Amino acid sequence: MDRVGESLERKSLFQSHISIMLTRRCNIRCRHCCVEALPASALEGDTAEQDLRDWVLQTAQVPTVTHLSLTGGEPFLVNSLLREAVDLAAGRGLQVGVVTSGFWATSPAAAQRRLEPLAKWAKQFTLSLSVDRFHQEHVPLERIRNAIVAAHEVGIEQVKIKLGYLGVSAEESREQLLRKIGQVPAPFAIEFQLVHRTGRAVRQVSRDEFVKEEEQFQAVSVVNIPCTMADFPLITPEGNVYACCGVALLLKHQTPLLLGNLHKENLSEILDRSETNTILHFIRLYGPLQLFKRTGRKVKIKDCDATSLCTLCLKLFASPSLVADLEQQLQETGWKKTTRAIAVDRLLYRGEPAALARMSP
Repeated sequence: MDRVGESLERKSLFQSHISIMLTRRCNIRCRHCCVEALPASALEGDTAEQDLRDWVLQTAQVPTVTHLSLTGGEPFLVNSLLREAVDLAAGRGLQVGVVTSGFWATSPAAAQRRLEPLAKWAKQFTLSLSVDRFHQEHVPLERIRNAIVAAHEVGIEQVKIKLGYLGVSAEESREQLLRKIGQVPAPFAIEFQLVHRTGRAVRQVSRDEFVKEEEQFQAVSVVNIPCTMADFPLITPEGNVYACCGVALLLKHQTPLLLGNLHKENLSEILDRSETNTILHFIRLYGPLQLFKRTGRKVKIKDCDATSLCTLCLKLFASPSLVADLEQQLQETGWKKTTRAIAVDRLLYRGEPAALARMSP
């Protein structure tokens, strides 16, 4: 088993950031959508207002949670829910962010009108704009410029472009973006994220668009690393709490990545139980490729499209028999040693003493 590297931050981020999916609906149809968002005209897909209030308040009551992210679908399709969630969360001291396509920024004035109701929490608020080749098939980059400028006009200083890239071309994607977007008279940060070939992308995006044949050997380093997204749980409109915003919510059967449901228990109980979720922490520390190897099954990089960790998790957890095998292995002596190693590494590399403290000497 590979040890986590020294490059990992020693300050724990585990479940300090919670996301709530305000709606599954979206007014654009990105070919790569990992959540397979519903059309904007759909009569379902929104989080119920009372559920949202309850879940935001529960989030604010968990001492280790510092950030709440509001996602979709497209959050700006449900403005009343968005504003209420921001007011409740920021009013209780949380840092709050929204992830959006920026479709609404048709002009600087239109963008400013959208953001003004959120401006009273400007010091605690982050506007994150999803940008990649698939979003921009629907949303011109001019609207991204309008959104950035409007945010600063109303006092929102924390603006991010969540730049989706394919294969191993993160820096190249950044340079292309800066050339295309042109001069923007307001500062913004760029946060890279891999585009995953999951969800709608499996049917609508060819594998060649993700990684070129000559890049296959480089992709090994991409999939043979720990998963940082497993730190950030997502709450769906149905009340399911998933370990991440990726593969976890694509699976229809029970897996260790489904942490619980808020209609059956409260958030603090669900997060507390995840502290002892051995499979989840294995993925966080060593990555899904190492977990796959522990099943005794062989996996070829090309079988997972060589694009991201998500494809490995999907291949593993989409098989109920493999999940059952893993859960059976957890009872074996070899896994008991691994569980202690995980607890030690969580302390050493992530600054998380709780798991080791729970163990008997």
